[in-house]
Amino acid sequence: MNRKIKLYTMGLFLLLIGSQYWVTLNEQKAPPSPEWSRSFPTDDQASDYVKLQSVPTENGHAISLLNFKQLDLYDCTLNMDCKKTWSNTELNAKKNTWSDGKTSYYLVEDSLIRSTVSGEKEKIADEVEDFTKSQDTLVYWTTDEKVFIEQGNTVPVSYVIEKPIYTANVVGESIFILTRDVLTNRFTVYQVDDDMHEFFQFTTNSSEIIQSMTIYSKPDQQFGMLLDIEINSGGSRQKSIRTTTFNLAEQETPSFSELTFVDQKTGVELSDVRFPNLYVGNNDTYISFTASHYDSTGKKVNQAYVGAVDDERIEASASTKVGDLYTNPILLNDDTLAYFQSNGTVQKLMYSSTTEEKREQSLNGLEGDNKEALYTMLTLLFNGFVMMLLSFTWLVPALSIGYGSLALLHKYRNANAYFITLLVNTAALVVSQLALFSTVFNTEKIVMKAPYITEIWQLNAILISAGILCLVPIFLSRSKVTEDNGNALILYSTTVNFMILFFLIGPYFL
Repeated sequence: MNRKIKLYTMGLFLLLIGSQYWVTLNEQKAPPSPEWSRSFPTDDQASDYVKLQSVPTENGHAISLLNFKQLDLYDCTLNMDCKKTWSNTELNAKKNTWSDGKTSYYLVEDSLIRSTVSGEKEKIADEVEDFTKSQDTLVYWTTDEKVFIEQGNTVPVSYVIEKPIYTANVVGESIFILTRDVLTNRFTVYQVDDDMHEFFQFTTNSSEIIQSMTIYSKPDQQFGMLLDIEINSGGSRQKSIRTTTFNLAEQETPSFSELTFVDQKTGVELSDVRFPNLYVGNNDTYISFTASHYDSTGKKVNQAYVGAVDDERIEASASTKVGDLYTNPILLNDDTLAYFQSNGTVQKLMYSSTTEEKREQSLNGLEGDNKEALYTMLTLLFNGFVMMLLSFTWLVPALSIGYGSLALLHKYRNANAYFITLLVNTAALVVSQLALFSTVFNTEKIVMKAPYITEIWQLNAILISAGILCLVPIFLSRSKVTEDNGNALILYSTTVNFMILFFLIGPYFL
């Protein structure tokens, strides 16, 4: 083979590599959905965290990150520039915590402590079971089944319920206390105004474990209740998110309905919904959560989602891309979602945004995109080696037909025997590939995985184009096919044909 054909071959080889890298890099830069940016890391907030909380401040957010040993408090701006301000190792990490950066509430053994950033500590009460806190209201309950409510700087008001207290919710100016009878799994909801009175009751099955219970405000002086339930049945675990609506004027036992979660972009129903968290925004109430679904290749993937709250069907937009495990998503404001990206036991604080600035920034590329795209491309190309192992299924019949025609042409002493054999061999390659990809190989899966293929006919077009392109270097170099170089050019075109398929179809063969 002459020098020109080697140069054309090298150019084609570089073009294929560059094209595949460009496709992979664009996939890397693509957002999880039109509404959300890609994931941005914060500075170095990574540890074995299990809980994420946020309280709005004048300049941004006070974000609390809790593991089983300590509470780390970060002061974050609206642009999520976060700085660690302090850590607390004295608290009871199994109980609730709350901090706005200046004042913190937590339990030390069974004592409720209020501390300030200046180092002042005040013991509020002993024998405290747990507490809940909003911006202006503190509710805590003690082991002797008493509830204490402190609003602003007023003296705490106490109530006696004489039932085991499960949790408390502060919704605007309304306060709800929930108790649980462990033997019957009966929950009772109390409303607190001038007095505390029973509002309604509901019961769960013994196989159902309530992991969180949230009451939130709705229009027309109504309230909603959201239950995050895990169902243990026959050794398997299933998730169920249920909701109901009630108002303070009618003391009737409401009925719960199970929510359906759907990916807004694809219409795929989501399963294994975890970490549901409600946020009351400027225009609507939103729910953030993580969920699993099967992608177009049949692989189960995990993403974080955000959607407007509805009584039956939540249509949510993905705020993270597939490929990692995400936990504890919470909306910091209408535009920013914070969450953990899990890597084994290490949880790294990340965030996504709906602002035009952040979406444009993620589309233009983030630090490490080029390296990550190269790694992804090399990983995908390993799939091509599987296709190489199966290439004998079209090489054997194609070469048999090609050299069979050569023997026949030699019999008739055709002067252009090797040139005709080159064309026959190439045509046999294309026909064999078209037949195999349409009958034996999983064509639909390749179409689903390849970003530049949306229809089966486009895959067939690539196979035909590969048959044509493998001859282009020979024609461009004006190489004459003779008896001296005929065998070499036939094997050359066969090799180039496979090289084209290796880069264009091989990465998505599995």
